[in-house]
Order: sequence, then C-alpha cells, then structure tokens
Amino acid sequence: MSGTNSLLTGTALILYVAAFLQVRNRTVDEQSKNKTTTSLLLLILLALLPHTTITLAKIISAGGLNLSLLYASNYLAIIMTGLVLVCSLKLPVISLNLLLLPICVINLLLMISVDPGSSNPIPLETPQMAHIGLSLTAYACLLTAALQSLLFAVQNNKLKQTKVNFYRVLPPLETMEKLMISMISVGTALLALSIISGLLFLENMFEQQLTHHIILPSVAWLCYLGLLVGNSFYGWRGDTVVRLNLSAFSFLLLGYVGSKFVLEYLA
Repeated sequence: MSGTNSLLTGTALILYVAAFLQVRNRTVDEQSKNKTTTSLLLLILLALLPHTTITLAKIISAGGLNLSLLYASNYLAIIMTGLVLVCSLKLPVISLNLLLLPICVINLLLMISVDPGSSNPIPLETPQMAHIGLSLTAYACLLTAALQSLLFAVQNNKLKQTKVNFYRVLPPLETMEKLMISMISVGTALLALSIISGLLFLENMFEQQLTHHIILPSVAWLCYLGLLVGNSFYGWRGDTVVRLNLSAFSFLLLGYVGSKFVLEYLA
C-alpha cells in the first residue's frame, strides 16, 4: 500500500472512531441521543471522503471498473452511511451510525488487508456503466432498509425492557419505520431502472451466465412492490413489513453477493 493510501486509510479510521465515540457518548444522554450536531456530521463526512477516495482508486483502473466483492462492499458501506447522514438532517436517526460506522471500518480494513479475488474489469466506455451505477445504488438503499428491519424487529421485542441498552438508544420505532419505507421506496424505483437497463445493455446475457442477475432481482422487485402496495393501501406495518423486506432482500443477496463470492473465491 502506497504512502498516500496509508495516510488516507489512517485518517479515515481515526475519524470513524472519533465519530463513533461521539455518537456513543451522545446516546448515553436521553435528551440528546438522536439530536444531530454540525461537528458530528462533519466528522462523519470527513471520514467518508478519504474512504471514498481509496475505494474509487481501487475500483477505477486503466483496464476499467474492478467490482470485486471487497471493493463493491466498501462502496455500499459508503453509500449507506452517506444516505443516513443526509436523512439525519431531517430525521432523528444519527444513532444508526452505531451500526454503520463499524461496518465502514471493517470494510476498509478488509479492503487493505485481504486479496480482492479474481474479477474481470469492465471497460469504462461500455453502456453497462449506467446499469452498474443504478444497481449498486439500489442495493445500498435496500441493504440499509434490510439492516433497519433487523434493528426494528429486535428493538420492538426489547421495547418493554427498562434497562438502558443498545436497543433503547436507537431512534423511535415510528421514525425507524418511516425511514425504512422511504429507503425501500427509493431502492425499489432504482432497482426497476437497474433491471430495465440490464435487459437493454447486457449483450449475450445467456452466454455470459448473467441471467441470475436479472431473474433474482426481478423476484425481489415484485416482493418490494407488494410490500409498498400493502403498506400504502392495506396498512401493513411492523413485523409484516420486516418479514417481506428481509425476504425480498434475500433474493438480492443471493443474486449478487452469493454469485460474486462463488466466482471470485471458489471458482
């Protein structure tokens, strides 16, 4: 790893830890646990900048885009944290960074210490660029919603406990559910565009053995669409939304992460 990358990595890690400690300290105070401060937002933003620089330097090369599982995971972690950062300007969800910041740190450490596996670079000039951008952004939104579903379910079960613990410092259930539905709505729209662009731009899809990248996301999209319709018109909430959300995301997980892992590390 070059001196510049080492400096950027060290800077990102220090800022992530500082931001995490500030979030943790704020969660101890019931009056300010989800209030957003400029200093905290700035810390997270400053941590994301070097992390983004390192990740893009790994992904973008002279040969094209290298979307190995490790690099894509870092990209997703950055997008997820950025999304919550933006949402925290309007909603009291800053404590979600207790989960997201460690995810960023783990992904960054893995990226600089683990072999990324074998992945064929994608030429930058190909029309697949739009499809890839839509797919990764949709995946980031829906992954954020899936993590929120897990937290929502656990928080709902632990709500009656009087002892202050991790679950009690999370945003209120109503806020969590509102943000989760918003993420699912945006992710579902982007996923639809991703599927359409995949059908339009991916040539020789059957010969390249890429059909699972269209079929499984299409099944997931139908599940998400059903969830949104049920939530809007039939009042589906709580555990019903959580189960449908996680079921839909499992198809995305199987279609992308499962196939990438097999191709890069087991094939």
